[in-house]
Amino acid sequence: GDSILQGLRLRVFFYFLKLLLHFNCKFVLKKYDRQHHGELFETLFEFLENDCKISVTADQLHLHRNSLTKRLQKIQDLIEINFDDPDKTFGLRLSYRLFNFLQL
Repeated sequence: GDSILQGLRLRVFFYFLKLLLHFNCKFVLKKYDRQHHGELFETLFEFLENDCKISVTADQLHLHRNSLTKRLQKIQDLIEINFDDPDKTFGLRLSYRLFNFLQL
């Protein structure tokens, strides 16, 4: 009873902590974009929405694949992210949706 509920609360708490870390990633990218007139924030959103597919994202953003790859590398330099980790990309996608919903 109580131990199961406490375990569930702890899992929910840690999940929200992860979401806060993802929000911080968004602020890092937005700050970089403001300072360098970049488009990393939008690039990451589109890349995640396209299931991390470079060709599809490059076409959608009207970029050459190499340009997109350079942007993604810069994103990885700024925020530690492994695009091959489905849990990390899911959390980022969810945080983007919350970010947009909250209009941050």
